[in-house]
Amino acid sequence: MAVFKYTAVTPEGQQIKSSIEGVSLTAAENDLLRQNLRIVKIRQKKKFTELEVSPERVPRQEVMHFSRQIAAFVRTGIPIIDAVRVVEEGTDNKRFKLILADVREQLQGGVPFSEALAPHSAVFPTYYLGILRSA
Repeated sequence: MAVFKYTAVTPEGQQIKSSIEGVSLTAAENDLLRQNLRIVKIRQKKKFTELEVSPERVPRQEVMHFSRQIAAFVRTGIPIIDAVRVVEEGTDNKRFKLILADVREQLQGGVPFSEALAPHSAVFPTYYLGILRSA
């Protein structure tokens, strides 16, 4: 399970900051909503092993290439998990390879594609995830 840090407001108006475990961002949000909390901010907490001292940058061109490849694979009927694996194996960028490995693992765990990309907002911006959610 992933750990999510959040800021929320209680029905009494008190702001709280804490963390919650969940299988996905949506599951964590739903748990908080069931507790009658209004979510102000929520994000996945990185594991110690995921922290990087000086991360290699993922160029926008690489993300665009990834998007085109995934679209082509999905159009031809290749499962998204296999498509991500092929792109992961084909990239030379070490950071992007690690990100795609994490995305693939989350997909294998049943997490939707847009949610699997969400923790990597430095590479996949909010508008990109919004487009995926609406598709």
